[in-house]
Amino acid sequence: MPNNLFERFKIACRKNPADVLVEPKAVKDAREIYQLYTEKELLKFIGNDGLKNVRHLNITEWRNNPDKKNNPLDVYDYHCKTNGIPYYIAIIFIPTFFGKTINKWKLKSFHLPDDANLPMFDQLAKLSHSPLEDNDE
Repeated sequence: MPNNLFERFKIACRKNPADVLVEPKAVKDAREIYQLYTEKELLKFIGNDGLKNVRHLNITEWRNNPDKKNNPLDVYDYHCKTNGIPYYIAIIFIPTFFGKTINKWKLKSFHLPDDANLPMFDQLAKLSHSPLEDNDE
């Protein structure tokens, strides 16, 4: 189920991005860490198979669910790696909201995993920056 859920999320990102609600912190982290500058770029990256080696990590109850009593929802956590860069992504499918059918997705988190090798990530970032980009000649 969790991998099937992620595939459905990817399809929504690609075909129906208006059905994906994105936490502002996820956009901020995607911009600062991965150079995905807008919500549109982030969803396009996910929807077009930008995340590789997706591995389901965990399922937890969404603590900040405003309709927790009537509509308990789970957060699905995944680790991924693309071009050697690790990702942590957390998603939620929200079928109803206070009794109203909405069938929306929520991208809750998109950042480095807690166990990421940060020195390696810094070295990869340095390698991706070419000194020729700074040369005006």
